[in-house]
Amino acid sequence: MGGQKFKYDVTGDVQPPDVAIGPVVRKFFHELNFSQVDWAVLRGSEGLPDSTRYDIDLLIRDEDIDRAERALIKAAKHEAWSVVRIVDKFAYRCCMLISPGPERRYLPIDFFGGCHHRFYPIADSAYGLRTRKRNAAGVNVVPEGFGAGLALLKELTRHPSFKENSREEVANGAREDAESFRRAVLKILGEELTENLLNACQNDNWDVVEALVPEIRHAVRSGQTFWSPDASEFFFSNISQHLRPPMSGLVVLLGPDGSGKSTIADRVAKELYKQPFKICRRYEYNFRILPELKQFKRWVAGLLGRKVKEQEVIEPGTEGSGMNADHPAWKGIMYVTYYALDYILGRLPLFKLRGQGALLVFARYFHDYYYQRGYGKVPGWYLRILEALVPKPDLILYLDRDAEEIYRGKPELDVDEIKRQQKIIKEMVEQRPHGVVIDASQGIDATVEEVKKRILAMQHGRWGVDPPKAEV
Repeated sequence: MGGQKFKYDVTGDVQPPDVAIGPVVRKFFHELNFSQVDWAVLRGSEGLPDSTRYDIDLLIRDEDIDRAERALIKAAKHEAWSVVRIVDKFAYRCCMLISPGPERRYLPIDFFGGCHHRFYPIADSAYGLRTRKRNAAGVNVVPEGFGAGLALLKELTRHPSFKENSREEVANGAREDAESFRRAVLKILGEELTENLLNACQNDNWDVVEALVPEIRHAVRSGQTFWSPDASEFFFSNISQHLRPPMSGLVVLLGPDGSGKSTIADRVAKELYKQPFKICRRYEYNFRILPELKQFKRWVAGLLGRKVKEQEVIEPGTEGSGMNADHPAWKGIMYVTYYALDYILGRLPLFKLRGQGALLVFARYFHDYYYQRGYGKVPGWYLRILEALVPKPDLILYLDRDAEEIYRGKPELDVDEIKRQQKIIKEMVEQRPHGVVIDASQGIDATVEEVKKRILAMQHGRWGVDPPKAEV
């Protein structure tokens, strides 16, 4: 449990369902024009209106965001899609388009009411809209140099370096459309810094670009203060988004050792990434904010100049590798209390992640202390007190399989112990809100699909959208 804070974040490209987006996107662009909303796609316009890698980023005026959303709703209704607002912050709104039918396509539409990092302007959005072009497919796009300058400043105000996979695109924009690049950032950076940055990009001199980051950040922030109305609006809308996030999920999978929790959790996180959850994070047990207790034993021994006798580690999945013996009551209480504190501290990253639209999938959770052999002597009333303090899952899913089948696949526990744990888990799940028993006897693929359906049904229920049908 020590070391890395979480198992991993899902990253990379996604392969959305084969659902045509062209009709609804064309209708949306038509409604924007009809509503006299000035708009332009910021990036990823190559396949539009028929395809996009993930979302559609639109530059509009801040005062046009409400009209743009109404145009989207009208277009979606015409094509039988649904629209849900999932982010509403300072000068930014994200609406999720959801296709009809059993194979749901999730298409985020991002409205940028100007070009900002937090509440700081980072590019001249009025210039970008004024010089927009309409490509051969009828899609309004910002000039290439403008897009390059905006992408560069957007990244450098957040990170000390510019990611390598975007450097060629920015360098090409700076070389082929230097004037738009210059005009995009001139009001923000001033003439000298703009020219230095432009020259560095044109010559692929990324060491110079990175050396200019402190000056860039100072120039960006000098145009706004924390006491401005924009800053107040940003902080208020940001806090509101985190207090009542329209999209997020804390999902826990339960089951005895060897029941397939980690495998199912990995698959579910990867397959729900960007369809619809913007962030999918996998945890194995807890938030890993605190170090493992055994680390303290090593530290103390090191201070005293003693060697720690390491216990023999049995390979996971082999016979007897599960927890098969109870701790003494005092030791169980110590472990449970310490790791409960980790869950409680986990409220802090959880608050942030919920506001970012994240799905967090745990293959284990605090509930393990109720049924794992090592904690059988910890009083139930004490566990219930601690459970009341840790973050509450949105879904608790018990993966129910035949005990002997589990043993044949992974004999970490004996059959009687597996059955004992299953009995406790079923009783516990029945007593918890949002607890569901999942029939995991039909194999990994079927179980993954059922877990996904349950998660999407939960999310669609919050949105007021007809959910995908979950098998009962």
